[in-house]
Amino acid sequence: MKRFDGKSIALIIRSLLKKQVKVEKLIPKLVVFSVKPDDEGSSFIATKQKATLELGGHFELITYKKTPRFEDFARNIYRITHDDKTTGVVIQKPLPAGLDTSTIYGYVPDIKEIEGHKIKTTYCPPIALAVLTPLKYYFMQNGKLKGPDLIFDMDRDLRELKKIIKKRKIVVIGRGDTGGKPIGEVFTKNKINFIGVNSQTPNPERFYQEADIIMSAVGKKVLMPQTLKKGIILISIGLHRESDQWKGDYLENEIKDIASFYTPTPGGVGPLDIAYLMYNLVQATRSQK
Repeated sequence: MKRFDGKSIALIIRSLLKKQVKVEKLIPKLVVFSVKPDDEGSSFIATKQKATLELGGHFELITYKKTPRFEDFARNIYRITHDDKTTGVVIQKPLPAGLDTSTIYGYVPDIKEIEGHKIKTTYCPPIALAVLTPLKYYFMQNGKLKGPDLIFDMDRDLRELKKIIKKRKIVVIGRGDTGGKPIGEVFTKNKINFIGVNSQTPNPERFYQEADIIMSAVGKKVLMPQTLKKGIILISIGLHRESDQWKGDYLENEIKDIASFYTPTPGGVGPLDIAYLMYNLVQATRSQK
């Protein structure tokens, strides 16, 4: 149980969602907007496409090879997202500076903004659910969760988990739009105490040494074994390519004898992030049926 198998759990969640789509005769359609995507961004988009199609849904990609004017981008988003056939929308990050503003989400109907970026969002950000799931798996059921119970339910599970981790020191590293920021916002909203660390934090190692749980969303190796205490729980969200392989924010072979529980890269949080995006897509589709 020490090494968390996020890939297997994500496949179970997606299988449950696929059955739900079939039984309820739902027609999910995910539309992704992307501006000048690099190879890494294109890879993430392809993963979303594959997951949507496997779910039994439809997928549409709107790609801009050049940066559009904000007005044109917003107008197109409004037009496409207000199509009744579109049930879920993703605006792929990162965006060019002139487009990267929370204002852009104002052109997306609340019910279809399935990433949870809007202030009064209907949905928990998938990445937040993806990091809460390993904690539920470890603390609440001793790694024996099965079927629908694997899905983290914010109403059902959060209260119990908060009691368990209340006295533990939690550190969240990074504040990017696709990692640390949404996780921090969900924790703050739900009164989960944590210490936020970023590139401007002086001597961040002092927080790592005292932490019981570290969630790292940086995208490069930042955690060294000598800065971690024995028995720590490590969750890696950040991703980067190294020698044509995906790497996380720590090396598994360096921390496996120190951590009591950790997520690997790949196969940890990433597959769950996609699974919960599909979860939100299905819930959005049900609400629009």
